[in-house]
Amino acid sequence: LEIESGFGSRLATLSGTVQVSGHVVTIETFGARFDSFVYFATDYGPTRNLLGRTGWLDHFRLAIVHYNRELFLSPYES
Repeated sequence: LEIESGFGSRLATLSGTVQVSGHVVTIETFGARFDSFVYFATDYGPTRNLLGRTGWLDHFRLAIVHYNRELFLSPYES
C-alpha cells in the first residue's frame, strides 16, 4: 500500500493536526470481515494512534470496565 497515493486530508486532534491519506481496506476482526475507509498518517509525527468510531467500531459492541482495566469486544448482531 502506497500511503501517499490515497485521498489526502488533514485531521484535527487534541494535540494538533496531522496530514493523512485515506484508503479503502478490508478488515477482519474475530471472523467479521468488512471494507472500511482508513486514514494513515503520511509521516511519523503523531505520538498517538487514532481510531475512528465510524467504520470499524460500527460492527462491534465495546465495553470498558475502567476499575478492573478490562475491555470486552464482541460482534454487533442486529
